[in-house]
Amino acid sequence: MAALKDRERQRADTLARLEHLDGLSRAPEWGDGIRDTLRARLREWQGVLGRQTAVARQILRKLLVGRLVLTLDAVTRTYTVHSRATYGRLLEGIVAVANVVPPG
Repeated sequence: MAALKDRERQRADTLARLEHLDGLSRAPEWGDGIRDTLRARLREWQGVLGRQTAVARQILRKLLVGRLVLTLDAVTRTYTVHSRATYGRLLEGIVAVANVVPPG
């Protein structure tokens, strides 16, 4: 009975790996101008961040998850900024991936 359960677990693991590999095969290549498009978008955003405060806030809202946390260093009288970022919205409209199985 234990051997049968072990075999079933191995089969399930193998199927999960195959699904993962199938999903990876559907992922877009980073060639095809995607890198250049991303770099251009980042350069554009970087320029805007310095010139247009309202637009900079919108860009940060797209990239940041949650709030910024500022921690004061009393000795140097400076702040350290902490936050989590997501790149999903940066890739929005550039990369479309459907039916990709996440790694397990």
